[in-house]
Amino acid sequence: MGLVTLVWAMGAAAALTMAAVCGLAWSGERREPGKLAFLLIALGVVAGMRCELGMMHAATAAEFGQWLRWYHPPVFCVILGYVLLVRLYLGTGRLPLAWIIVSLRLAILVINFLVYPNFNWREIDSLRHVSFLGEQVAVPGDIVVRWQWLSTASLLLMIVYVADACIERLRQAQPDSRRRVFIIVLALAAPMIAVIPWTQAPLLGLDHMPLVASPWFLFTLLAMAFELRREIMIGAHTRQEVLGLRGELAHVGRVTTLGQLASALAHELAQPLADLSMNI
Repeated sequence: MGLVTLVWAMGAAAALTMAAVCGLAWSGERREPGKLAFLLIALGVVAGMRCELGMMHAATAAEFGQWLRWYHPPVFCVILGYVLLVRLYLGTGRLPLAWIIVSLRLAILVINFLVYPNFNWREIDSLRHVSFLGEQVAVPGDIVVRWQWLSTASLLLMIVYVADACIERLRQAQPDSRRRVFIIVLALAAPMIAVIPWTQAPLLGLDHMPLVASPWFLFTLLAMAFELRREIMIGAHTRQEVLGLRGELAHVGRVTTLGQLASALAHELAQPLADLSMNI
């Protein structure tokens, strides 16, 4: 097993583990759709890493094109999860811009399966091999670009959407605004900014490098996993406080009941004693 296969398999396993944890957390508390968005991103990363591994190990140009074709559904899942996560986690984000991004990526996804070999390229003439992590991986040789600028535009719009949502959240001056914006910048904005030149250069035929984006999105999963852990710990602490308050309330209730019982008993004893004293 080569180093590339090992690294991508470990990354996919980590993403799948995070998806399972988040899926269990969401199934236990479905009132928080943010966990569902996180689950969507994690599953997209798992499938995306498998497609990237297939492209790097492709034996023919046709096989490379097919793997790239099936790379679009995971990318759509990740971007849709990003849009939902920003909206649900920050409570901000312009809905018209969100609809434009989702609609554009959905159109790209549909067109991708209507043309050959894929949405990005009209033709792949050959493959070449380059060194990557000490291993020879396949990259496209001569290509004819089709509508790749639409894909690039959707990614740029995504950065604008995230930036606008962060600015709007900071303007609200809520107690946790800075922390939430920091998490979004670290988990979403930074990987998006890093992945654009890394992926768009080979897709536009500007450079011969492997087409990999999923490792950058692992930072998203890592940051959101820490945030999920924090929310679980806060929830557990809150439940302990509620149980403590319930215990105190039950104790107060018992004391009140005993007080009422003692008062009633004193009243019942006082009446016959008073009658007895008057008859003596």
